[in-house]
Parts: sequence; C-alpha cells; structure tokens
Amino acid sequence: MTDKRAQTLRTLDTQPTAQTDRTPVSKLEDGIRQTSFPSTVLGKSQIGSLGVSAARGHLLKGEGRQVISTYSALYLHGSPGRLALEVEGKERPLHEALPGEITVRGAGVRCEGRVLAPNDFTVFEMPTTLVRKVLGDPKADFADALASVEFRPITSILLSQLVRDLDRVLFESGVSTPIATETLYQTICLELWRLVKRDVQPVDANARPMRLSASVLRDINDYVDATCAQQVDLDALSRLTSLKHSSISQAFKNTVGQTPYQYILTRRIARARFLVETSKLPLREVAERCGFVSQSHLTTTFRDKVGLTPASLREIVQS
Repeated sequence: MTDKRAQTLRTLDTQPTAQTDRTPVSKLEDGIRQTSFPSTVLGKSQIGSLGVSAARGHLLKGEGRQVISTYSALYLHGSPGRLALEVEGKERPLHEALPGEITVRGAGVRCEGRVLAPNDFTVFEMPTTLVRKVLGDPKADFADALASVEFRPITSILLSQLVRDLDRVLFESGVSTPIATETLYQTICLELWRLVKRDVQPVDANARPMRLSASVLRDINDYVDATCAQQVDLDALSRLTSLKHSSISQAFKNTVGQTPYQYILTRRIARARFLVETSKLPLREVAERCGFVSQSHLTTTFRDKVGLTPASLREIVQS
C-alpha cells in the first residue's frame, strides 16, 4: 500500500467514563463512537451485500484512551506488535501480537492502553444483528460470549484459514465476488460462535483464579523467543512465574486460554510462518531456529496448525 492511500483514522475527543461495567449496546450510537488509538487506514472493502466492511490498517506507537463501538470485531494481525491494554478498567497481560494471529473484541467494550510496537492488521465488522441472522438465532448472546476470549489469541486452524482467505480475496486477489466473500464471512461467524460457546464456562463469583501478571507473561515471551531453538521445560517456567509445577498449567489457561505447551507451540508456529513467508531460509534451518527437532517435525506440526505445509505456503506467498 502507498502512503497516498493511507488515511489518518478519525478520532472523537470525548471524556472517558468512570464506569467500569460494559456499556449496553442499545445505549451506544451506530458504528464507532470513539477511537483514539493512533492508526492509519490502508484500505477498506465491503463484504458482498451484507452491509459490513473490512479495513486494513497500521497501528502506530503511542497511547490510546478508549474505543467504544456498537459492533463486535475480529482482528487478523499481519505483523508483530505489542500492546499494553486495560479493558473495562482491568489490566490485561501484555499482548504480543504475532503474524496470522486472530483476536476479537465484543460490542460495547472500553479499552485503554499503549501501543509499544506498531502492528499491521485487518479488522472485520461483526454487528450482533447480522451475526444472529447468520446463526439463525435472534437471541444469540454473541457480544457477551466474546468477552471470554477478548484480546486473547484464538487458536483454530479452520478459523485462521477462513479469515486469511477472506482477507486475501478482499485486498489481494483483485477479484472479489459477493458470493465468495459473503460465504467466507458467514462461515467465519459460525466457526467463531462454535469456538466461543465451547470455551465459555460458568464462573464462581467467590473464586479467585490464578493468573500470570503482564510483567511475568512478558518475561515468558522474551524467554521463549530468545530460546526458540531450545526446549522450554517446567523448571524454566517455574523460575519465571514463581509457581509450583502443578499450578503453572492452570495459570496459563486462566491467562491466555492455553496450556504452556500450546502457548509456546503457537508462538513457534507463528515465528516459523513468518520466516517461511518472508525469508528464503532452507526449511531445515527454519525448523532448527524455531525449536523443532527436524524438518519433518516442522512440516507435520505446521500442516496440522496452519492447514498447509511450509513448502506449499512459501510457494503460494513468494510466487
């Protein structure tokens, strides 16, 4: 994208509210009510005749005060990024976005924080009324269900592939037919709903789940990235978290929704994907750099998580 196509994202300067509960969607105005995270819009496209759009953008380094919207949204991260967020008045662990990672935001959410490292992204609007129509359920609690996974990486091979396909059709293929984009969008809604409903669990109001702090999660990320070619064991995680072996897995699940193994594997696959798409390194070396015991191990795991082998993906991206 050229600089001429970039447009500065408009901001509305309103005072943040002291209320910490999620704002009811019915009390918000249509569309984006307030957004002050520094960004540029690189392109925008309508999704068939559904009345919703997708936009490619670039999140700039700096502070943001609040985002309030009547519609939920799904984000596809196109490059590494780092965000320190406070959602609904509660601090979240440091979010280090990886290329290909998917996150969501429910309608009516208030978010403040800092962008510590710039990030390219594509955002897809997901109005509750439209999603309910796609689901065939006029009472589906879609926005509320997203609260359980908000601003956390969603690990799903199918969802990741669907979102990437829609992104490419809208912004890279040069040919965007309504039936193709609408079908992809509707399938994404159905898969996302299946995932969030599966992950929503009853909450004990008296329970105080063990979580990793933002600083501890950042230390873990730095350690995993610095030792990507090595195996990370429970002793290392115990030192970084100051937790017993028996407590580490639950703390990870409460914080990022994944076991330690799943979380580390997700980062390694994302790193491998980045190297496959942007470099000409032999796949054997990519495997070594990302902590896989062999090229065949990388190929098997990569195909399981991404849906393609590294060689096939490289051929598609670099052709």
